[in-house]
Amino acid sequence: STGLDRSPGAAPLRVLAQVSWRPPARPAGLSAEALARLAAERAAAEQAAADLVAAERLAAAQASDERAAADRAAAGQAAADRASTDRLAAERAEAERLAAERARATADRDGDGIPDVSDACPDQQGQTHVEAARHGCPAPVPVLVKVTRERIEILQAVQFETSRDVIRPESEALLTEVAQVLGGHPELVKVMVEGHTDAQGAKDFNVTLSGKRAEAVKRWLVEMGGVDAARLTAEGYGPARPIDTNTTTEGRARNRRVEFRIVEQR
Repeated sequence: STGLDRSPGAAPLRVLAQVSWRPPARPAGLSAEALARLAAERAAAEQAAADLVAAERLAAAQASDERAAADRAAAGQAAADRASTDRLAAERAEAERLAAERARATADRDGDGIPDVSDACPDQQGQTHVEAARHGCPAPVPVLVKVTRERIEILQAVQFETSRDVIRPESEALLTEVAQVLGGHPELVKVMVEGHTDAQGAKDFNVTLSGKRAEAVKRWLVEMGGVDAARLTAEGYGPARPIDTNTTTEGRARNRRVEFRIVEQR
């Protein structure tokens, strides 16, 4: 209330209150034993609830532990699998490397029996040699042809079948080189292929044979060597122009020959 005391410094408001407690009234019709039983049941229910909460917490903790253990096991297995995969990959790579090395060590592209790793000419069939730079390389081809002012000189004789105008296979390398020389010297506009024989046998036969042999050489150079036919002529002289005696075997062999005379050049 207010206005209880109007003296200076008095409180403008004063509250008076009373607090009291009384025990709850006993439910009507319940004995002390019933109340005790209800209290016991309530306590049991509360304990059961507490036990349930504890069990749930324990189950959750166990589940968490099991998940953690499962995660650790899975991580360990994954690491083991990765390690196994890496090991297998490393083994496979090493096996492939060794196989590649073996293949390189035995590879022989030109089939000459000399492995490429030690073959100085791996794309050309060759022969063994004490010098590494020539090991596996073909033997140097001898220079069989040279050009002079008046002739294309050959250092081997063109070989023919006896008394025929058929060129023997062993002379193909020589004629190939003649064709190469002609290809490398376009300034040689006209070349005469001359056929010569020794003095044995009938002269007319020898003249005819030498002419046929000259024509056979010309034909080979055109068809097999790729030489322009317009650059070549052929003539047979038989035994008329010997370069050695016809009284010895060696002399007659030298007289049986084919020569290449330069007729025109620019």
